[in-house]
Amino acid sequence: MQLIDIGVNLTNKRLRYDVEDILRQAQQAGVTHLVITGTSVHHSKLAVELCQQYPDQLVCTAGVHPHDASDWNEEAVDELNALMSHDCVRAIGETGLDFNRMFSPRDQQIDVFQQQLELACSHDKPVFLHQR
Repeated sequence: MQLIDIGVNLTNKRLRYDVEDILRQAQQAGVTHLVITGTSVHHSKLAVELCQQYPDQLVCTAGVHPHDASDWNEEAVDELNALMSHDCVRAIGETGLDFNRMFSPRDQQIDVFQQQLELACSHDKPVFLHQR
């Protein structure tokens, strides 16, 4: 049986320096592929870089988490569009709505979520959702 971990935050500063060890442990546990989660434009770019370093084990998503929706701007749209050209980017996200913690205003979360859904449609990509 092949196992895939679909929500890996390897771009997090607490994990970035242990990537090789984490990948080795995953392989030992039977996890053959990992999907790195893009939670901001910056972390999506880091995810693509990791995928390029470990193409046999990693693919990723590219998107903006609802907590970071207040950082959204036109440049984010352009940068995510550019990231879609990489074969390792398999989905848009992590995107969605989080009205529990409200790190970004509700209206902004909704707007950014809608724009990312449009981006997913325009690139024929699935969406990796966050909902709380």
